[in-house]
Amino acid sequence: MLSVLLDNMGNQVIQNKTRTLMQYSSVSLSANAQVQSTQVIPTLADVTGIDWDLKVNVAGTLTGAKTVENAIQRLVISDRNGKPVMDVAGTDLPLLSLLLSPNGSYSTPETATESTDKYYRDVLGITAVLANQPLSMQITFAPFSALATSGATGATVDLTMNVWYGSNLGNETTRIYKRNVSVTEGDNFEGINLVNGVDVNTLAFKIGSESNLTGITFSSNGNMDDLSKMPLQQIRNLENDVYRDGHQTGIFNLFVTPFKVATQNTRLDFDASGSDTISIYQIANN
Repeated sequence: MLSVLLDNMGNQVIQNKTRTLMQYSSVSLSANAQVQSTQVIPTLADVTGIDWDLKVNVAGTLTGAKTVENAIQRLVISDRNGKPVMDVAGTDLPLLSLLLSPNGSYSTPETATESTDKYYRDVLGITAVLANQPLSMQITFAPFSALATSGATGATVDLTMNVWYGSNLGNETTRIYKRNVSVTEGDNFEGINLVNGVDVNTLAFKIGSESNLTGITFSSNGNMDDLSKMPLQQIRNLENDVYRDGHQTGIFNLFVTPFKVATQNTRLDFDASGSDTISIYQIANN
């Protein structure tokens, strides 16, 4: 139950509380993905975050074991009008938790091990005001083969997700937009692939191998006075200064000044030394 107090102006202040939204016990992963029923997040107050406790136990003789968040193939959260808040893979969650963390903390999921319980516990600092609620959430569990390159013959998953509530968020509801792009050696002009018209607070990306990238060029409006050429080491140094847990391999936050994307003007270029896939994340609050 939420605790309600009055501030010195007589306004109601709702203290942070949690409520369990989803609890999956001993779900057996199969050879195919399993789409779960959509759950509605109760409208009690402003949403201030979601946390989870994921436990995975894999059967088989594993080759190339992967981290356990791979058990979640897809996580979709939408607002009351069906507008997406986020539509991401389980493998995006550690990165998003880092980007939305107030102090730059990073939780590393454990790696699947044969017939052993392994865990991933974390919190995602998304927000949603009452005007955009109720939110709905749907999870798709991956096939057990997602937990290793080969050798997995089954897996059991336990997942509990809790919603955090608070107050006084103003008009802020988090929106996360993700785009996957392929880059090849040379200059890759990817601004056109951003989601147009979005007011972006955070612009970040993830690449498979840092060695395939040498630098980034960014301009929010295409003007030379707004142009930034950023060597990767410059970004690493800034993340090491700002983040509690420092730079995480393959993840880069461009630390942009908030801007509105106009794909005909916004410039985002990747200078690549080899072919790779890059996931671009636009985070907005609107």
